[in-house]
Amino acid sequence: MAFAGFQLPAPFSDDFAVLLGIKQSANPNYPVLDEIEKFTSMCEFIDRLNQESEEQQIIVLSRFAAFYLPATIDRALNPPPLVMAGASPDMIADCVLLNGYILMLSALQDIPYFTHYFRSSSPATAQGKRLPGLIAERLVTFSPRWNEGMHRERTRNDPDYKNELVTILQLLASLCTIYVRDDSIAIPSETKERLLPVLEAWKREYRNEDLGRFAQRLYAILTNPAFRPVVKMVRKGMKNWDMCGLPTCEVKENLKACSKLLTRR
Repeated sequence: MAFAGFQLPAPFSDDFAVLLGIKQSANPNYPVLDEIEKFTSMCEFIDRLNQESEEQQIIVLSRFAAFYLPATIDRALNPPPLVMAGASPDMIADCVLLNGYILMLSALQDIPYFTHYFRSSSPATAQGKRLPGLIAERLVTFSPRWNEGMHRERTRNDPDYKNELVTILQLLASLCTIYVRDDSIAIPSETKERLLPVLEAWKREYRNEDLGRFAQRLYAILTNPAFRPVVKMVRKGMKNWDMCGLPTCEVKENLKACSKLLTRR
């Protein structure tokens, strides 16, 4: 599924859901995409959405979160395997660590629905609390090979390991901020002990790059008590998680039915 050569129409929330395979397309000829094609197309969809006004971006992402966030989290927890002719074991492993579902969650992390979901005590959201620990475990597992990738000359077919790690670290930092009052919920202590040396190496080696800065931020969230007031201030700034989040909209209840989120799909 490639869109090079022409202007991709502005995507709506259902377009993202169909692309990820969460919603069935009304088009019987819609192509069956493998996980790499989903990821690549998701990058293009997000880039195109970012060209829209801030208000339209919030409308699209908020509606997606209202209808499809749980299903996206389920896919991120248990991503479908990469089924592609000639796929190497490394390619299959890469699609577990970073895929279209993680990329979509990264795009949603500033949307109030996102934080509201992960803060919820509803049994329906219990599985979502496994996500930060699972992401951390995958980082620890795959970091040796990704380190090798960052230290060799990048070829045309190699992933952009540094930028992709930034996406993962930023999402993980957001999740850990949500659970700052009990970080054992976010990342189990055993996993955290194995993750910290990885973060320490990245923040030292890439200290003047985005990867180093995001590694430093996550490391501070997980280890530095003096950093907790900053995290709590950020968390306090997310107080609109119980509101619509659309500029000028002050709806606090029945968010899914907020009429301003339904003005454009």
